Amino acid sequence: DEQILHLVDGVRKTKKHLQETHEHLKRNGEWQSHILTTIDNEKSTIGNIVEEIHNELNTNVTTIKQTIQTILSSKIKELEHSLASGLTQFNDLEKKFQHENEQSIKTIESLKQQKQHLELQLGEINKTLLQVSETLSETSQTAETEKQKLEKEL
Repeated sequence: DEQILHLVDGVRKTKKHLQETHEHLKRNGEWQSHILTTIDNEKSTIGNIVEEIHNELNTNVTTIKQTIQTILSSKIKELEHSLASGLTQFNDLEKKFQHENEQSIKTIESLKQQKQHLELQLGEINKTLLQVSETLSETSQTAETEKQKLEKEL
């Protein structure tokens, strides 16, 4: 009898342990299922965020390009107008004082130097415009590289 009671008690304990293990495995499976669902939802959310970042980045790059081009175009027109006006004034003054005294000749020489200086400035402006253009191109390329890097990371 004692052996049977001992065996019955062992079977009960084993059954109880198996039931607890079963419940634990069931909860663990539900928990893992919940985690997988959460991960899938987060993947979708991250994908949407990446797409929003991508779109915003493209919009920002385009806006920056357009703004820089507008500003540069406006500044170039102002400078061209200013230089053209200065050159026109120079030409008018050169004609007016062509036959006057030595002081007038010195003034003309000074105006010629100013003209040369303005022409040098125009050359420098053109160089600067080229550099800005190259920088804009590099910025666009860097933005594209960063965008690709972000997309890979995400």
